[in-house]
Amino acid sequence: MTPSPLVTVFGSLHYDIAVMGPSRPRKGETVTGTSWHPKSGGKGGNQAVSAARTGIATSMIGAVADDDFGRFLLANLERKGVDHTYVRRDASQSTGMSVAIFDDEGDYGAVIVSGSNLTLGEADVIGAREVLSKTTLLVL
Repeated sequence: MTPSPLVTVFGSLHYDIAVMGPSRPRKGETVTGTSWHPKSGGKGGNQAVSAARTGIATSMIGAVADDDFGRFLLANLERKGVDHTYVRRDASQSTGMSVAIFDDEGDYGAVIVSGSNLTLGEADVIGAREVLSKTTLLVL
């Protein structure tokens, strides 16, 4: 019997705040928004969720803080069927986050704060060697 393929994503996790408004503010300008909502993001997190949606076993290697944003992201990975065993909880940093402002035309500008994503490194790869040894496709 052929083992199930396993996709492993090594990458960023961000708590995104999406703000909708009529336009994006220019330097020194305040714009009144119409709505906002939180969402799970980060290129790595988005790739892992997309892979899991295909039905392929998917694992995530990343880092979040032990804060509300980190718990939100971990809960999303779990709901979407992504194994988050190798997402490290980093008490020394905040969870990565971004604020994206979308205008009426659908264009946006964003500011990211990478936080715990900047702590990812060799130790995370070594710590995840068990899942990496079973990985068919590694997304970086």
